Amino acid sequence: MGENVILEELNYIIEQINECLKFMEEISQPRVGTVFWRLFFPAGQFSQAKSAAKAAAAILNLIDKRLDEMANTLQKNYHPFAPSIYNLRNFKLDEMAGKLIEIPEREQYIRPQIENLRDQIEEYIRDFQR
Repeated sequence: MGENVILEELNYIIEQINECLKFMEEISQPRVGTVFWRLFFPAGQFSQAKSAAKAAAAILNLIDKRLDEMANTLQKNYHPFAPSIYNLRNFKLDEMAGKLIEIPEREQYIRPQIENLRDQIEEYIRDFQR
């Protein structure tokens, strides 16, 4: 697996993480509706959070699968970067996704972990480009 392909994949994962964080922010800071909207549809805020949680969870599952495929491919090719990608698998994104769908308010505990994952991948990208 060429270095350019690895960098492209890592950058794509960063884009997906940023998209996921946007959905997570919607959970904690829902869009402000009009007074009438809240009055006649009080469950709207809950359904909006549930929808954002499902979207964020779908992205987390996508990232999890891509990291898994990347780690397996690097391992098969005996690439020296394989252990670094395997370390990212410790985040257990699929479990986070399930917990987020279950209770969207868990976003406040999951978001720092996702931000940490993003920071770690950005560090790998910097190290890889040297």
